[in-house]
Amino acid sequence: MDTHFYYKFLRKTILAFLDIFNNIQIGKYKDGKIVKMVNVPIKFVPKQKFYYWTFNRKHEKRLPMMGAEITSITYDNNRKGEKFGKIQVEEDDTGISYYINPAPYKVEFELSVATEYLTEMEQIASQILPYFDPFVMTTIQIDELNDAWNIPITLNNISLDQEAEMGEEDRREVIWSFTFTAETYISKPVGNVDFIKKVIQKVYTSEESWNYVGNTDTESPSGEGNESVEYFTEGYRDDGEILYNYEVFK
Repeated sequence: MDTHFYYKFLRKTILAFLDIFNNIQIGKYKDGKIVKMVNVPIKFVPKQKFYYWTFNRKHEKRLPMMGAEITSITYDNNRKGEKFGKIQVEEDDTGISYYINPAPYKVEFELSVATEYLTEMEQIASQILPYFDPFVMTTIQIDELNDAWNIPITLNNISLDQEAEMGEEDRREVIWSFTFTAETYISKPVGNVDFIKKVIQKVYTSEESWNYVGNTDTESPSGEGNESVEYFTEGYRDDGEILYNYEVFK
């Protein structure tokens, strides 16, 4: 873990989740007719802060609004693949860049939705529920790895969170909580493999040279000062011409 890297898997998973709910609108009715359309904003905030805006700052008329947060991140054993499988990123004159199969993780989200009227909540729910059948497929692009991943996001549950006690002067808020699971990934850093630039071949020219134990000599082919071939002295004496029957791979 001594190499710094940051591929933004979690960040892009969060953005993909928020984008699903980014264009939800509700209609404001008067006398049974829609008089205007209102965008429902979404924020990535802790639930406590969402509740603070909803209950303690009612005079600001923030409703309707939505707030999302991550509630847990767990390893997904069911999607575990080949642990050391390598996927090529790019290739140049020096070698190949690759990354190991990313680790699968489940990210749990909670989406809190607050409205002033039940009809507004029904409008929001009707724009969410039909698309999760049972999941919505999103895609995240990781430029550093030159690859993209499909991330299914599944709707798990819906719960109603109403105020237990309300004063006569209090305005009613309708709050529903939606829970989701995103099946995402997190990758290790990119590795590099250099191309093979030379091959050193040992040639045994006789039965005696195969069993010979002793010092080896090194010869450099003409014009290739940085390349060499190793051979056993005894074998070279028996049949020296075979020692040069090789190729240098670049």
